Amino acid sequence: MKLDVLRTFALCWIIGQQGCCGLREGPRLLEEPPPSISFPNTRGVSLTCSAAATPPPTVSWVTADGMRADDVASLRTITNSPTHAHTHALAYNSTLTLLPFQPDQYRHDLHAATYRCLVTNSVGTVTSRPVSVNAVVMQRFEVGVSDATGVVGGAAVFSCDVPPTVARHVSLTSWSVDGRSLSVSTRPDGRYWVLPSGELLILSLTATDAYSRVSCRASHAFDNSPRASNTARVIVTGEPLVSRPQLILRRDLVRPWVRDDLLLPCVARGHPSPSVTWYKEDETRGRVDVKAGGGGGRLRVVEGQLVITGARMDDSGFYLCFANNSAGTDSYRVNVQVRERLGVVVEPGLQRVDLGRPASLNCRVSGSPVTSLTWYKDGRPLPPLPRLSTFDRSLQIGQVSREDGGMYQCLAKNDEDAAQGASQVDLGDSAPILEYRFISQTLQPGPSVSLKCIASGAPTPQVTWTLDGFPLPQNDRLVVGQYVGMGGSVVSHVNLTGVRAVDGGAYTCTAANRAGSTAHTARLNVYGPAYVRPMSVVTAVAGEQLIMSCPAAGYPLAKITWKRDGRILPMTARQSVHENGTLTIRDVQKAADGGSYTCTASDKQGRSHSSTATVQVLVPPKVQPFSLRKDLALGERVSVQCTVNSGDKPLLVTWTKDGVAAERIPGTEVRQLDQFSNILTITRLTPLHTGNYTCTATNDAATVTHTVPLRVNVPPSWVEAPRDSSVTLGGSLAIPCHAQGFPTPRITWRKTRDQPGQYSPILGGGMGLGLGVGAGVGVGMGVAENGSLVVVGARAEDEGKYLCEAANGVGGGLSALIDLSVNAPPRFDPGLQRTVSVRRGSQATLTCHAHGDPPITLLWQATHTNAHDRSVVREVAGGVRGELVIPSVKMEDAGQFTCTASNTYGTDAFVVTLVVQDVPGSPHGLRVSERGSRYLTVSWLPPVTSHTPVQTYTVQYRPVRGSWGEGEEVEVGGEVTTARLAPLVPDTQYLVRVLASNYLGSSPHSEPLQVRTEGEAPSAAPTGVRADALSATSLRVAWDAPPPHTHHGDLLGYNVGVRRHDMGGEGGYNFSLVGVGSSVGGREVVNGLRAWVQYAVVVRAYNSHGAGPLSQPVVVRTLEDVPSAPPVGVECSGGAGGSSLVVRWAPPSPAHHNGLLQGYRLTLTRLDDSTEKVDEISRMTSGREESVGGLRAWTNYSVTVAAVTRAGVGLASPDLTCTTREDVAGVPGGLRVLQSSGDSAVLTWLPPHPPTGLLLGYTLHHRPPHGRTPTQHSLHAQANVHILTHLTHGTHEFWLTARTRVGEGPPTSTVKLTMMEQVPAGVATLGDRVVVTRGDDVRLVCLTVGEPRPPLTWTKDGRRIEPSTRFSQDADGSLVIRGVERIDRGNFTCSINSVRKHPYVHTSSTYTLHVQVPPSAPSAHISDATSSSLTVTWAAGDTGGAAVRSWAVWWRAATGGGSWHTRELGRAHSRYVIGDLQCGAEYQVYITARTHVGVSPPSRPLTAHTSGSPPVAPPSRQVASGNSSGLWVWLGRWADGGCPITHFTLELKRSRDPTWTTCESPCDLPVTWSVACDLFPRDLKYCLP
Repeated sequence: MKLDVLRTFALCWIIGQQGCCGLREGPRLLEEPPPSISFPNTRGVSLTCSAAATPPPTVSWVTADGMRADDVASLRTITNSPTHAHTHALAYNSTLTLLPFQPDQYRHDLHAATYRCLVTNSVGTVTSRPVSVNAVVMQRFEVGVSDATGVVGGAAVFSCDVPPTVARHVSLTSWSVDGRSLSVSTRPDGRYWVLPSGELLILSLTATDAYSRVSCRASHAFDNSPRASNTARVIVTGEPLVSRPQLILRRDLVRPWVRDDLLLPCVARGHPSPSVTWYKEDETRGRVDVKAGGGGGRLRVVEGQLVITGARMDDSGFYLCFANNSAGTDSYRVNVQVRERLGVVVEPGLQRVDLGRPASLNCRVSGSPVTSLTWYKDGRPLPPLPRLSTFDRSLQIGQVSREDGGMYQCLAKNDEDAAQGASQVDLGDSAPILEYRFISQTLQPGPSVSLKCIASGAPTPQVTWTLDGFPLPQNDRLVVGQYVGMGGSVVSHVNLTGVRAVDGGAYTCTAANRAGSTAHTARLNVYGPAYVRPMSVVTAVAGEQLIMSCPAAGYPLAKITWKRDGRILPMTARQSVHENGTLTIRDVQKAADGGSYTCTASDKQGRSHSSTATVQVLVPPKVQPFSLRKDLALGERVSVQCTVNSGDKPLLVTWTKDGVAAERIPGTEVRQLDQFSNILTITRLTPLHTGNYTCTATNDAATVTHTVPLRVNVPPSWVEAPRDSSVTLGGSLAIPCHAQGFPTPRITWRKTRDQPGQYSPILGGGMGLGLGVGAGVGVGMGVAENGSLVVVGARAEDEGKYLCEAANGVGGGLSALIDLSVNAPPRFDPGLQRTVSVRRGSQATLTCHAHGDPPITLLWQATHTNAHDRSVVREVAGGVRGELVIPSVKMEDAGQFTCTASNTYGTDAFVVTLVVQDVPGSPHGLRVSERGSRYLTVSWLPPVTSHTPVQTYTVQYRPVRGSWGEGEEVEVGGEVTTARLAPLVPDTQYLVRVLASNYLGSSPHSEPLQVRTEGEAPSAAPTGVRADALSATSLRVAWDAPPPHTHHGDLLGYNVGVRRHDMGGEGGYNFSLVGVGSSVGGREVVNGLRAWVQYAVVVRAYNSHGAGPLSQPVVVRTLEDVPSAPPVGVECSGGAGGSSLVVRWAPPSPAHHNGLLQGYRLTLTRLDDSTEKVDEISRMTSGREESVGGLRAWTNYSVTVAAVTRAGVGLASPDLTCTTREDVAGVPGGLRVLQSSGDSAVLTWLPPHPPTGLLLGYTLHHRPPHGRTPTQHSLHAQANVHILTHLTHGTHEFWLTARTRVGEGPPTSTVKLTMMEQVPAGVATLGDRVVVTRGDDVRLVCLTVGEPRPPLTWTKDGRRIEPSTRFSQDADGSLVIRGVERIDRGNFTCSINSVRKHPYVHTSSTYTLHVQVPPSAPSAHISDATSSSLTVTWAAGDTGGAAVRSWAVWWRAATGGGSWHTRELGRAHSRYVIGDLQCGAEYQVYITARTHVGVSPPSRPLTAHTSGSPPVAPPSRQVASGNSSGLWVWLGRWADGGCPITHFTLELKRSRDPTWTTCESPCDLPVTWSVACDLFPRDLKYCLP
């Protein structure tokens, strides 16, 4: 037991540092990255996330989609390390670093991504706010300043223009005016003011300002070196005529941060100089002048600009800048949105909640604006679940379950900021659950047993053990242990050592905490005699059920019985004994069931054992019911008694209110009457005493309660009483009427009728706004849910007295009578005449009539004339009437006159338009709306000074060189402002003017408009077209220009078209552009054609309007070329006799002839791997079959056939291997016969060379001495040595023949051998030519004869060979060479030197050794290059002693590291054209050779360019042309540089703009490109790069 306690304590101490013993803290972010961060690619950036938690957390990074962010080689790294925080705990840091990178390494998923860090421990997970990372690839940029204009006394504004691609990161450094440096400020520096938004404002311009030079300096956020702009100037004009104000600097939206200073610009031009007034729009007060609107001096107007110092949230809203002078007004409206950094706190920060109970978290957000609010649970957004609900920034969990424990976060965001707060929710009291249970077991006595239960719950449960319902017996063999595991679970176990029969029984582990308990029971059966353990006192509660187990041990048991007073139970219906020996007594009674009970257990051997238990019955308390009156009122006294009628002593009786001891409630007293009752007294009831009161009685048996509610009725009292109010006619109003009391008072409103004391009720609710429709009162008035009287769209009849009443049945209630006044602002009659038309010089009378509460003031105003000074105002019934009389109207009097009515409650305006009729003014704005080659469509604007409808317009036009008397004219109706002028002459300048007419006369004509008609495409084809062939793939074409009168514009060039003549009309012409830009004709070389093909050639001219007709086709044929494909169907067969082959083929496809076929070249090549020499037979033939004789029998030949034209030999067919037939065998390669003993001889020979068929064997012919007929010996085909025995003395003759399947060949020469008594020494082996590969082992055999055996010597090229590691001699005299090298080639001779030489006996034999190695690298070079091909030629190097079988050509692009391409070619090739290459690109090429030994090293790599270069631009004056309706770009004038042009890109901008607009053309534009990239008005100048 002590060991278990120590183990538990030690384990808890070790891991207690990390939260084992109840100390668990969820992750807490100490540092998190900012919401967004930008960085340059040259420096990189690091994001740091720091957190603390217990147990220690892990910190990781994820991307926006939740994917884990890991290291990316050379681009992103993540490092983790613990550091000491400000507290004693450790902070755990993780840093995500984006490393510096090159522009071509940019990756959108890394460098323009959103990251979050996650911090996790056993409590839960928290996430940082998302950080948006944006990598800025540094690039060069320039800043610019355009000239500004202004008038003397006015203002000029300069802007520092920055390219939009870098504008986000570039800020203004300073302005320079004539060398004087100016910085940003909220106050002007003399006449100069650099606004916080970056503009330079020059005030009070003088004529000398035109000589000033202005420039700006700006710097990049990641590059401090400033960029200086060009120099600009002020264009100052003299004092203008009277002009209305014009605002030249506006803002739509300004978004400052709290406590920032901001400036709202209002720069106005006009004469006289406009005055500037600033207003702020208020929902209740309307427009408020900022000078009178308060702000504590923070809002001030400086030189017309509104400056706000230390912005506050209540500064948000709409501001109006109003510029005014005697000529008129101008204004603009700006929205100010003050932002405040977001902050989030989640309350409570730590919350412990019991399972099944509700939980609530509140997200308190500071800062503005908040565009989204998201709840997270353990780092993930909360899913929509029925148990979860969010309302008004709070999270409600209906019933907490086990998975709800963890970390919760609230994330608030807007477009620029984000903040998060976290809260830890721990599970509170939760009933225990058993995670592990022991099982039932049946054992023999002796072994040890361990029973284990694992329980979890909150708080940590306590585990107890019982045996058959009684405490465990105390002995040294039974040990109980318990400890808390890593996850907070309790591990409890019972260990039994040397188990015995008495240890058997039902073991129960019970886990309990204040939230509940759970138990598990299982039997341990131990074989042995019956035994009943002693039982203690058993307590029962009267009226409840008693269950008593018999603690019987031993196994197996036969039965268990219970007795009381010697009688076997059951004795009554309330008693029952179960099969497992459990006694149950229902509805226990103290007198009947208390006493002693005996349990007896018997086993099957008849042995039994008994034990007795005493049952003690306890009686629970019983509380007499009581109640309280329901009409208790404020100030009354209350007394209630709680009496316990029955129950065992001791008794405890207490009072509580809503779970709190009643004595702690002010004014409440609890007095004990006796030990069975006490009394609760409240001397004076207040609202505080409302609640549920509970009397609790407790004894040893049970605890019982009785609860009654107490409600204190409180009469109504005012929270906010209604007051007299007023509302503007048509306005809205809410009049509060709020009362409190219990029950809650009911609020009603009524309106007085005509008679005193008569009221009409006003109903509440309805329409979703808390408004109702009052009976007899009218729509728009009702009662809100909070009791307020709401008026919407007030009318005059809503005025009167209103009564608000509050009542709840307690007391007399409350009431208040108020007056509601409806104030009427001025309004004009809707039927007044709004337009007055008079003739010039007549009298005009303008009238306005206003109604409303008096007094009303009328004022006539006009901005274009002072005629309004003659107005007359008089009062009439229901209002006032104003008349403005103009005795003699002038043209300048025409316009709008405003009648303004005002009183105390508002202002209204009525506008009358005075139309002065006269002869129309001149039309203006004449322009060309549509232009063709033979017509013009013109449009114009109506006269601005005429108020009489124009009846007709007359458009006059003539050529520039003509007169108006010779011109034409077109007349259209007065409602039409367009006219079509036709027919016209193409490409001709015209003058156009227009005049207007009505019944009073005609206007002067407009200013003439000079315009040129469009040209047309040329109407005639070029003349004198001629063509001739330059090569097999090119033609030369020349032509003369078409007649000048058919040009219809400047010729830009020509299209030369080519198509195959043999295809008729099926194929279209392929055109090339010749941008000669002249009208004298031209010439062109057309490449890329097919050889020996007839082509039709045409030419057409083009100008900026299109291409003209085609010339008549000229047919010409290209020159011949070698065939581009080999003959097909090549096959061969053996000829008669084995020395010939018959080869057949078919010609290539006619499309590949490339000329007239002159015949074919047939090539037969015999390859011998033993030598580098190649036997080749080549012949010309005109047929399609050829028999070639004089060949070796039974030999492989490589056959190729190539077609031939007058241009040369074409491509050869692929190598075809053909074999000649077999023939009779040749003569064996020599025969040597030597005497090897007294009666035997050894014969050696070599096979026939060359072989003529499959060798079947040899025949040895032997004629003995004095013999006439030779004997024959048949020998195996593989044999080259034979020994004959039993030879007699004398001279023997020998000869040898070989045979194949065809027959026996000729014999060798006859060799004679004379047998002697003494065997002469000699060398029997025949030397031969030996061919091996480097690295092989070689064995050269040397067979000798003689008695005694003669000594043997090996030499190489006459020099004796000494034994070494590579050269050794076997016992039979053979020479072994290991790992042969090429230096070993030569003649190897074995020889003998013996005194028994015979003059006719061979004493030496020589081998010629040839060593073959892989070939060396070929030599290669580039012999030709085109725009799409490279021609490579090569020559063989050292072939290594073997014939080259094939060549391999390798190539790839030199840049980009692409894959290698290869082409394998036959041995006869020494040139190859690599096609389908990219124009103007660099490539790498090398060659390898292959023999049967191996492949050579690559040749020296060749680097070559295909021909071609980027397109060559024409002179700038030939790039484009334009007119009032568009731009034309002359694409045909670009030279392609030898590479086809794929597309054009056009960049254009206005001359004063800093940036270019980009348009891309399709790749198939013919000649010109009509630009349509949202061009600006025609009077602007464009720049083209």
